[in-house]
Amino acid sequence: MNFKVLIPFVLGVIFIIACKEKNTFTVEQNKVTVKQGTEFTLKIEANHSTGYKWMEQTTIDTNFLLLKLIDYEVTNKNVDGGGGYEYWHFKALKEGETEVKLKYVRPWENDPPVKTVAFTIIVN
Repeated sequence: MNFKVLIPFVLGVIFIIACKEKNTFTVEQNKVTVKQGTEFTLKIEANHSTGYKWMEQTTIDTNFLLLKLIDYEVTNKNVDGGGGYEYWHFKALKEGETEVKLKYVRPWENDPPVKTVAFTIIVN
């Protein structure tokens, strides 16, 4: 095995994972401070197998934030209906403060949200 090739590859993967986790914030970290131009992620517990998903409760202020992608990861793959996390990926566009308010709903129902979350985003 050629370790000259393997070692840089492994270090590169570790670096990418560390950078991703560095800019990932959970509900417990609901006050988020990032630099202008930085990409960051909000990680929220979810279970799409129930039909529920996170949706905007109030419109995201596009003067401050660009929503790049929403994706979902199942973390308990050994169980039918196992939950996971929804990831909301953003780019901070402008200095200032804004809020991201989300609601956990079944999109086809008109029922009130089962849960809500709010993140204060400070861009400097």
